Formats: sequence, C-alpha cells, structure tokens
Amino acid sequence: MKQLLKKCVMLAAGLLAATVAPAQGAAYPEKPVRVVVPFAAGGPADLVARLLGQKLSERWKQPVVVDNRGGAGGNIGTALVGQAQPDGYTLLLTTSVFISNPSLYKQTGYDPFRDFAPITLAGVSATVVSRHPSYTAVNSIAVLKLSDVQQRLAQDAFDIRGNTPEEFGRYLRAEFTKWAKVVRESGARVE
Repeated sequence: MKQLLKKCVMLAAGLLAATVAPAQGAAYPEKPVRVVVPFAAGGPADLVARLLGQKLSERWKQPVVVDNRGGAGGNIGTALVGQAQPDGYTLLLTTSVFISNPSLYKQTGYDPFRDFAPITLAGVSATVVSRHPSYTAVNSIAVLKLSDVQQRLAQDAFDIRGNTPEEFGRYLRAEFTKWAKVVRESGARVE
C-alpha cells in the first residue's frame, strides 16, 4: 500500500511538472513555487499538498511551499490564487468546494472557469455518514435499506458500504487501519 501511495504521488507530481513546465519554458521554476491550500493545516488536502510538494521540490530542485489559507469554506485561499500573478508560481490544491462554492455563496472572490486552468487530479476522497454508537433508533438504517432509497442514492453516485452498521463499521476500521499505516510509513508530518 505504501508503494501505491508513492506511485500516486509521483504520478500526480509528474503530471503537474510536465503540465506546468512547458507553459513556462525550460527554466521553470526559477524560484520557489507556492501551493495554496484553502483549508486549515492537518487536513486531507494539506497532506496531499505536502506530499506532492516534497516530490515536486525534489524534481524541480526548487522549494515548494505549502501555504494554508483557510476560511469561508475555502473561498479565501482560492480567491487569493485566482487573483495572483498568472506566472505559474502560485498554484491551488483544493477539493470539490472549488466548483460547489459559487453555487452556495453570493460572492466567492473567484470564477472557477475564468480564473483557473486545471492541471491534474491529485486524489479522490470519500464522504461518510455516521452516528454515535449509543444511538439506538433504527429509522435511519431502515430507510437506507429501502430499495427505492438505495436506487436514488446510486443514481446520485453514492456508494453504500455494508448492509448493516456493523458491516459498515468493519469497513471503516479496515480502511482506517490500511490508510493510517500508509500515512505512517510515508513519513508525512504536519508542521
């Protein structure tokens, strides 16, 4: 699994390096590159940015600085990059809020289509619905088991894992164990 994470990070770093460098000329980058993460340090986007930043720094022989600019659901950091000099030295690593926020906020400070050009997909993450273990009401579980509800969730690209809370709990524990080990072995640190 450690090898898989390394391969994914190296692939994303390679794609990013190959995509940015030709647009800037052979000497890119001539100075440090800033990667803005529009969320607080320590989260998933920050971890990915730091892993990618390390690999890009090694490849480019220039520092890659991760700059966490959280606030307003990601809008502050994203707007900062959208208004930055378009020279390739200020990059954005964000999540799906990048596209959804303009529908949720009157003013985001950026236009995802006018102010940005995509480089690469750096990763995919899951969203989990959970409850406290002492919660005994079965209504939510019963509702999720209804075939019409499962069909609607499937149409909306929801992937329901496990048929019971116990099965889902086992799935989550297995995923946590698997990915915690990968992160630990990668040596990733939040500073």
